[in-house]
Amino acid sequence: MQRLLVFAVLILVAACRGGGDSSSTIQTDLGPDLSVTIADLIVEGPTTGDLASPWNRYFVSSYDADKVAAMRDHPGFRANDFSWAGRRSNPLLASRLDYALSTGLTGAGQIVSLIDNAVRLNHEQFAGKTIYTSGSAPASGDYHGTAVASIMAGTGDAGGMIGIAPAADIHQGYLDFNSGISWTSLRDHMNAAADVGAVVSNNSWGLTGQTVANNNVATYFNDRNRRRYVDGLRNFAQDGVIVFAMQNDVAATSASLMAALPLGVPDLEKNWIAVINAIPILTMTGLSAPPVNLLPALKRRGSA
Repeated sequence: MQRLLVFAVLILVAACRGGGDSSSTIQTDLGPDLSVTIADLIVEGPTTGDLASPWNRYFVSSYDADKVAAMRDHPGFRANDFSWAGRRSNPLLASRLDYALSTGLTGAGQIVSLIDNAVRLNHEQFAGKTIYTSGSAPASGDYHGTAVASIMAGTGDAGGMIGIAPAADIHQGYLDFNSGISWTSLRDHMNAAADVGAVVSNNSWGLTGQTVANNNVATYFNDRNRRRYVDGLRNFAQDGVIVFAMQNDVAATSASLMAALPLGVPDLEKNWIAVINAIPILTMTGLSAPPVNLLPALKRRGSA
C-alpha cells in the first residue's frame, strides 16, 4: 500500500468562473456595508485565442478604498494574523484577498471541492452551506479536512478565520490517511466534484517518499489503475482548476510526485496549480518544499 503524506495549502478561489449575471448587486454574508454592484468593476477579457483562460477572463478595474479598509478590519480577516518563527504575517493580506472580497468576489454561487479526511460538517464555519460528499468517511480523524475546508470556504463567524471563498459551498471526497490509495476512489471523487459543478479541487496530500527525482512521472501514471485517476482529473479539468500542495519539507530537493503530475500528463498543465508555502516579508522565508526540478522542466517545454 502507498502511504500518504498530508499537507496544508492555501488557495485563491474568490472570483467566480465565467457565466452568471455580472451586473447584479452581490449581498454577501460579510454584512451590508460590503455589498457592491460590480457592473462597473468587472471587465471581461478575451474569450477566444491564446489569452482566453480562466485566469484573465475577468479582472477588476477599480476598488472602493472604504470597502477595502472595512474588509481588512473584519474580525474573520484579522483572525488570519499569525506568528511563525518570530515573524508576523496575514496570508489573506499578502495575497491581496482584501481587494477581492471588498468587491463582493466571495465565491457566492460556486462550489469548491477538496479531497481530504473527514470534514466536521456541524462546524460553525460551514453554517448555512450546502455540503456535498462522495465516498465513505474514515472511522476517525477530521481535524485536517476541517482546517483545509475552513481555509477554503470558512465564513469567519464566531471568531473564526474567514476563508478564501467564504460564500462558496463545499464538496468533499473522503480520503483515509491511515489506509492505502485507491486510484478508482480518487477518480470517483474527481468525477463527483465535476458532476456538482465544483470550480476547484484542492489536494493537501501526497505519496510518502515519491518525488520527481525518484520517478518517471509519465511512466508512473501510465499504470492501468493510475490511469483511471488521470481520467478523473481530465474530466474535472474540462471546467475546473486542480490544486496540489508541495510537501512540507524545506530541505526537499525535488518536487512531490503528485504536485508535479502534469510533467507526465502535459494536457493537465493549464488547469493545474502546484502550491508552495512561504511567509512574505522583506525576503521570502520558505515553509514548504521549493518548486525545484519542476520549473526548469516546465521552461524546457516552453512554459512561463
